[in-house]
Amino acid sequence: MSLTRSHARMTLGAPPCVLDRGADNTGTGDTRTRLLAAAAASPKGFHLPSGTYRLASDTAFTAPVSFDPGAVVRPDAGVTVTFNGGVQADLYQVFDTAASGALIRGLTVARPEWFGAVRNGGTDDSAAINRALACVGLAGGGEVLLSGGNYAIASSLALPYGVKLRGCGRTATCFKVNSLSLTAIDVAASAQHWEVSGLSVINAVRGTSGAAVYAAAASVGRIIDVRSYKMSKGVVLGDSVGTKIEHCEFSDFTGEGILISGSCNDVFLRDTICNGANFDTGVPNPASTGLRVVGKAEALMVQGLDVVLCNEGLFLTGDGPTTGNTPAYSRFSQCFFDSCLAASVIDNSRNLSLSDCWFSNRPGGGLSITGSRDVIFTNCSFINNHQYGCLVGAGSTQVRFMACSFDSNGQASAGAGWDGLAIAAGVTDFSVIGCFAGNGGRFAATQGTGISVEVGASDRYVIHGNLVTGNLTSGTFDGGTGVNKLIAGNY
Repeated sequence: MSLTRSHARMTLGAPPCVLDRGADNTGTGDTRTRLLAAAAASPKGFHLPSGTYRLASDTAFTAPVSFDPGAVVRPDAGVTVTFNGGVQADLYQVFDTAASGALIRGLTVARPEWFGAVRNGGTDDSAAINRALACVGLAGGGEVLLSGGNYAIASSLALPYGVKLRGCGRTATCFKVNSLSLTAIDVAASAQHWEVSGLSVINAVRGTSGAAVYAAAASVGRIIDVRSYKMSKGVVLGDSVGTKIEHCEFSDFTGEGILISGSCNDVFLRDTICNGANFDTGVPNPASTGLRVVGKAEALMVQGLDVVLCNEGLFLTGDGPTTGNTPAYSRFSQCFFDSCLAASVIDNSRNLSLSDCWFSNRPGGGLSITGSRDVIFTNCSFINNHQYGCLVGAGSTQVRFMACSFDSNGQASAGAGWDGLAIAAGVTDFSVIGCFAGNGGRFAATQGTGISVEVGASDRYVIHGNLVTGNLTSGTFDGGTGVNKLIAGNY
């Protein structure tokens, strides 16, 4: 005797089919009662073959539900369907929530394809991705998994509390944008334990505002293996706490590669590239900054950041070193700020440590420090700049250089007047110890003075044990009128 369809499924261990229980798969009748009966009879799960299953009132399934291709659950307007037992489906649509207020919830893992994403790079997938994000958010958090391919994004994606948006890698999963002002991924202000990883955001036009990822007042987030191209900004953190940015690439931006503003604490930034070049012309976008930090930003740990071809590589600024609204208590190591148009800037900041960092910019200088307090440089290089290597400007104090190199600066055509390290008049409480400041022969340099203290009321400083050979004008120049100073052992 041949087996019936239901007997065959049970014999083979497959979940029961709801059609065997009289469910309507035409999308006409309400299937709520039949589906709940199937769930009650099959606590290990039940099966939906191809067809449309209309639900006219709120429904909650405790058993797993598996979907064949073409099987779609369609709640009426205002109806919530909860899948507490999970869903089994491949990369095809299984939920139709087009009706106003229709909602799917209960899933801690979801795919945008289940909500109608087509991933062809042209049809807008924003609504489908947002439905997947909202679904997982309503469960308290989990994962929205993106597939390889191109998702067209015409409106912002809202990332809720606890949700991790994960692609297959920045070379495999891509958000396609065509907007001057769109923010692609907007992290909710109250979000915690969130993540954006393994994807690219590529703009067809060069953005003038907006960002690839924007997080304001969010906590404990991660941005990993993310690339942005032609967005105005790569990442914006505002009033955020505990964010990690790792292994990312932000290129051809017109604003900032990374912008940190407001009261932003405990940022860990590692192994990331910011390339501000306009890829159509090969020159830096005129208003681009690789890393800009504004306001009360504290406990930034920046390691292995490579910034090239921007207007400014690094720009830190606040209200002043004695206020609370200023960049402070941060560490930069193994960072490169290279081939930018203007000097990097540390302004009105305090308690910073930079080690093994590189500043080489054209046609500007290397680094300008103004109004800042307690900034220490160890084994940093200020090399091959068109103008000065480093300028310590008015209002700065307790700036220290140890084992640094100010080599072959003054590359501008009238560069003989540019110094390796220039200390402005009136700067006090600084030290330069064990450094090299000269024309080292690697570049055809015109560096004038190796270490120069301009004429003025500078006092309480040490310039000792430095190698200052090969400069066009002199090794050192001391114009400070103070009497509490040590200048010795410089050759």
